[in-house]
Amino acid sequence: MRRDEPANVMHLIKPLLLMVALLIALAVAEYASAETVRVHDVAGSEGPGVTLDQIAELTGDYAPTLGGIVVGRFEDGADSLGIEMSTVREVLVDAGAAVGRLDLQGYAVCKVHRLPAVQSEDEGYISSKNEIRQIPGSVSRAEDNESPAANFENRHPDSSPITVHTPTSVRGLIADQISRGLGVGVQELDISFSDRDTALLDESVVAGRYTVEPLFEPKLGRQSFRVRAFHGTREIRQQTIQLSVSQRMLAVVAVGEIERGEIIHRGTVRMREVLIDNRDATPITDLSLVIGQVVSRRIAEGELVTTDRIAAPLAVRRRDTVEVTLDQGGLRITFNGEALGEASLGQAVIVRNPETRQEFNAVVTGYQQVLVSHFKEIKEDLD
Repeated sequence: MRRDEPANVMHLIKPLLLMVALLIALAVAEYASAETVRVHDVAGSEGPGVTLDQIAELTGDYAPTLGGIVVGRFEDGADSLGIEMSTVREVLVDAGAAVGRLDLQGYAVCKVHRLPAVQSEDEGYISSKNEIRQIPGSVSRAEDNESPAANFENRHPDSSPITVHTPTSVRGLIADQISRGLGVGVQELDISFSDRDTALLDESVVAGRYTVEPLFEPKLGRQSFRVRAFHGTREIRQQTIQLSVSQRMLAVVAVGEIERGEIIHRGTVRMREVLIDNRDATPITDLSLVIGQVVSRRIAEGELVTTDRIAAPLAVRRRDTVEVTLDQGGLRITFNGEALGEASLGQAVIVRNPETRQEFNAVVTGYQQVLVSHFKEIKEDLD
């Protein structure tokens, strides 16, 4: 072998390595820019053909260009149909779409409801495909002055496009309202409805238009909602829904029974997930806040440890002899007094000077120790 042959081989390998690196970079770039087709759980279409953009959220530059492809059709007289994600893929392949560039996500099956006719032409409205418009010069008879297009657009209170996170049933609308009113996530709530309302609660807000309104300010516990159903702009039904709302949270509970007057230690309490159905008694969400506290009212095993059931341990008891400190302007005097009440650290208590029988207010600063800062009359007595 000639001496210059290794150099010649390296001269040939370098371009190959550069080409491989370039191909890898292009592949990574194409993968990073993959388009997304996210299939909804529930959707609506006037039919008879159902297009991709009606059943899926399309993101990117390429995916939205496929929105007009028909992925399913209603059978004659059918009010709904199911379109599987596998069917969507097959239709896209048959249509010549670059399926390799698409990231199919979402639900395995989308249930599509046929949107009802909104209004007849003699009522002032005409409908064409997915567009609903008012005939010029006609007058809307809606009580709330909304356009009948709301039947198609107002699928939920925000009028935003349907995604996998959008409420698609009356039940979902109510849960969303409660979540907003309480300021907590839907996943933190446990909502119980009456079985008699199941049919209405399961109705699709994609195929029809509904409004939900709490009769009282949203809160934990018993609630009432008014549900109104519309055909176009006309109210066709109204029903009151009764429900119960609880909130999931991690809170301190008693492991065993804790009697009044007992001091709480780590072996008697623990953190557990609980359902709170009222806010009258405040649950405690930090274990360290209850350790060393005294139970002011008996707590049964498994019960919540709430702020109204605990108190700081007593530092001064009735008839205790306490050390009284008078401290003002650099003058400090100490003597013994008699406590006439009970108090915890930082609380006020009435103390009596056993020699003069004078009574005065003091603040508990430690175990059987109190402080008085306004003591003119006391000082005169001591003098």
